[in-house]
Amino acid sequence: MPESMSPMGYELFGEGDHTQHPADETLQDVDETAAQRAAMGLDMAPDAPEMTPEVSLEIRLRWLEALVLGAGGRRVPPGRPAKQLTHPLVREAEEVQDRLAAICKDNLPLKRFMSCFDLYAPLLPPPEDQPAPPDSLTPEEAAIYLAEAEPDVRAADRDMADIKELERKGVLNAGRLPEHAALKPRLRDLMKQHSKNRQKFANIEKRLMGILQSYASSIDSLSEKFVELNEIVADAEIEVARLEREKAEREKRGLA
Repeated sequence: MPESMSPMGYELFGEGDHTQHPADETLQDVDETAAQRAAMGLDMAPDAPEMTPEVSLEIRLRWLEALVLGAGGRRVPPGRPAKQLTHPLVREAEEVQDRLAAICKDNLPLKRFMSCFDLYAPLLPPPEDQPAPPDSLTPEEAAIYLAEAEPDVRAADRDMADIKELERKGVLNAGRLPEHAALKPRLRDLMKQHSKNRQKFANIEKRLMGILQSYASSIDSLSEKFVELNEIVADAEIEVARLEREKAEREKRGLA
């Protein structure tokens, strides 16, 4: 196989370029290695395990990478520092796949979306890719369609009624909220007047409490006086009853 031709038949260098470069030596080594592997593959036993498509694809990618970039891996571009040395294409693809798997693992909404992807698939293509609905439906199909759409239609009707009610109450707009700036001076005056009224109410409440306490003490004193008067009246009644009994006793004896 010529040095300027790849195993797939594509020219990698111009026809007039006959100078031997390190890349040409690498390609020659790779060609020789591939030829040896092909020879070994022809001598393999018939019962050798069949190569899977994944392994075959990876070998072809590494083969193309070796042909283009050399057997030592990817070269460092002229403007890139040596510490930013990149990995082979297959390894970078594996790293990207691992990062995507980690993102999908931690993202619950994405996991739920992918679990129901078949349900969302008809909604993902553009509208022009959607098949046009038939112009006419049979009565059975129309009945089934309306029966399936009834919950959604009722829910949408309730939502629209709620929206209209909110619009009627003025919840969806600012209402008279912008007028509060003009009412701030009046609010300050009302707050000052309210503070003065609170002080007056506190003084009146204090005086009223004093009057109530005085009234309560007067009621207590009056109650005590009534108790004392009741005791005096009771003693007087006892004494009068005793004198009446003595008088009656003397009249019986004829001493009166």
